[in-house]
Amino acid sequence: MFNRHSIISYLIYSPHFRWFWRGKPGNVGQGEECCAHRPFGLHKYKLPSQIRQVQQQFFGSKENEEYKHLSTKSKIYVDKVRKAMEVDA
Repeated sequence: MFNRHSIISYLIYSPHFRWFWRGKPGNVGQGEECCAHRPFGLHKYKLPSQIRQVQQQFFGSKENEEYKHLSTKSKIYVDKVRKAMEVDA
């Protein structure tokens, strides 16, 4: 079942993505450092509602519900994206 509060957490921390790390060099980023801070494409997000959630997390006000409900680890990543994209500048 889709959990609206864990889109980013799933992408970054899910055991379903362990295959991704096999054979990677030891200096590859992990956790909130695993993904680009200037994302241009996101996989797994097919439904319009999922895309809107990510858009609100990355580009919406930090007062919106999509941002507020992120886990602490997910907020660290989202904040880095927002900084790189100069959203809060």
